[in-house]
Amino acid sequence: TTIVTVIMIIVILHFLLSLTSLGFFLAVLIGAEQKSLALLILLSSIFVFFAGAGLFDYRTRKRATQKKNSSQHSSFLALLSIAPSAALILFCIVRLWAYQDHFHTRPELLDFGPKNGGLEPTNIAFDGNGLTSFGHWIQGFLSSALLLLAMEGCLILEPIALLLTFYPIYNFFKRWNLNGDTFATSSYFNNGTEWALGSLSGMAVGSFLAVVLRRRKTTIVDQHSRSSCENRSSMILQVAKCTSMIICCIMGILFWLSVIGACIFSWITWNNCFDEDDTTCVNYDNGNDPKPSVLVYLLSIPVLCCMIPIIAWVCDCNGKKQEKHEEKIRHDPETQHQKVLENEST
Repeated sequence: TTIVTVIMIIVILHFLLSLTSLGFFLAVLIGAEQKSLALLILLSSIFVFFAGAGLFDYRTRKRATQKKNSSQHSSFLALLSIAPSAALILFCIVRLWAYQDHFHTRPELLDFGPKNGGLEPTNIAFDGNGLTSFGHWIQGFLSSALLLLAMEGCLILEPIALLLTFYPIYNFFKRWNLNGDTFATSSYFNNGTEWALGSLSGMAVGSFLAVVLRRRKTTIVDQHSRSSCENRSSMILQVAKCTSMIICCIMGILFWLSVIGACIFSWITWNNCFDEDDTTCVNYDNGNDPKPSVLVYLLSIPVLCCMIPIIAWVCDCNGKKQEKHEEKIRHDPETQHQKVLENEST
């Protein structure tokens, strides 16, 4: 019932994400004269892994409903990391695609337009500085992939996954400090996009691996969890769990604050130039203040991403309450006696 509905929603999300990545892939491949090779490779791989995860989830949904795992804890972890990662991805996509005329962006090249509103250089993700770009990407990839595997039962992966969200937090505070007056045209977006695309890739690969491991029922994560916990006292485990949860909560809150802060400061500096007296930057709008509707659109992204795991958590709580109530009724002597009388009467 409730669990089946949640699983089907997850399956549908997998397929929607795979179709979305396929759509972006075709749009870049067909509609652009110049193409970002990195973007094409990432979108195609994301499509394959999300589609594979959705297919495996669909084929094993009955088995998955019988598996008793801590879905409430999974929803909480998703709220701390997956949801703000998704918000960062959508925020960068909106900034890149929806406001091409205002910032002179070129989405097919992952070009966010001139830096600080000037003419040169431009803010391009994966612009050839391979080591730095790959460093951003691999942090995002490992953060999401390890967190999805942590949801399968490995305690030690949870704080590691959340600690890997440090870069987008650092990226926000660094650009806020150095480019506070021109945040909307700073390199926050191209650097953040590299991490965000890595996170999206990690979600795809992590979802696929988690489903495959769950399908086999004997996972490396489960074996590691059992072997590492056999010789430890419950007190040590409780301390480790509390420490892990504190780290996760701190990093998750900071991650959310960085994404929300980026939305707000982007709106504040929407039309700003590097120099207050300069009116030649590409995003200058005749001295007009940014429209309040832009702030509403930008803030709606983290709000919607935050609501999805919260709704999943509420549905899971209601489902578990209903299961406990039904189990209590089944073991109630009076209820069993009434059933016996009803059977005898029939």
